[in-house]
Formats: sequence, structure tokens, C-alpha cells
Amino acid sequence: MNAAERIVQLLDMHRAGENKWRGRCPAHQGHSDNSLAAEYVDGKVILHCFGGCSLKNILDALGMKSAAELFDSSRMPIDPHQERQARARRNLLSWRNRYLKVVCKVRRLVNSEIDYAAATIQSMGKAAAGVNPEAEGALWSLLGRAVALRQQCDEDFEVLNSDDMEGIFEMWQKAQGK
Repeated sequence: MNAAERIVQLLDMHRAGENKWRGRCPAHQGHSDNSLAAEYVDGKVILHCFGGCSLKNILDALGMKSAAELFDSSRMPIDPHQERQARARRNLLSWRNRYLKVVCKVRRLVNSEIDYAAATIQSMGKAAAGVNPEAEGALWSLLGRAVALRQQCDEDFEVLNSDDMEGIFEMWQKAQGK
């Protein structure tokens, strides 16, 4: 197996031309399946991340020890443990990106609920006569729950948008019910 075949196998890349492949960068897990380009030239693989990731970060995400593994002459077999670690990291980052979208969508919906409840409570205050106390209490309760949910979304967003892999892993475990 040459260096290009090892990289293509590790990253599940698709062909983009003769001796050229494209795939998702393992370092930043961009939204595009074309964020990383690989080209096989003269027995070596040249990698370029369009998101700006350094070669060191890409190699780390792949579980590679050095850039020497990008050369055919290295003939280094893929370490199964490193391959599993790299795959687990890629999968966790992919989950993070999907979950981050969900958190942002929920936060937008919650903000709408907060705006609605606040506006309704404010209009009830202006028409103080004949206000149903149960309805007002229900709105205050809704507002309180919505604010608490928005705070949780903000906390989740901070963790998901960071490089804190342990925090992201803990969040993944919680989402899985573990």
C-alpha cells in the first residue's frame, strides 16, 4: 500500500482527478467534504486544508507521528490503535458539528418564545383590569423555563464551539444517555 492509498483509506476521500483526492479535513471537520485536498506526486502525498489547518494538526488528527508517513519510502503500516483514535476523533468532531446546528436552532426557537412571553406579559400589564392571574402565571412560568433553556443552550454552545475535546466527549456521552 503506498502513501496515497493509506491517506485515502484513513480519510475516506473521493477522487478529484488523476492522483488527486478531496475529503473532509480531520483537524477541523469542516462542513464541506472538499475541505482537504490530497495529491500524490513522486511517491509522496501533499495535503492542503482550505480551512487553513496546519500539516501538524492534520497529522495529529490522523494519529500520524510525522510527515514521513506521507512518503512511500516510509512504508509504515497503519497502526490500528492510532487509526481507531483518529476515526473516533473525526466522528466526535462530526457529531459536534451536527449537534452545534441543533443547539443553535433550539436557541433561535427559545428566543422567539421568550420574546412572545415577554411581549404578552407586557401587554397584560398595560391592561391590568381583567387579567387572568392563571394565564399570567403560566406565561411567567413559560418565560422562566425558556430563559433556563436558553442558558443551557448558551453553555452547550460554548463547549461545542471550543477545542475542549473532553467537554465535547462528556456532552456526547450525556446525549447518548451514558
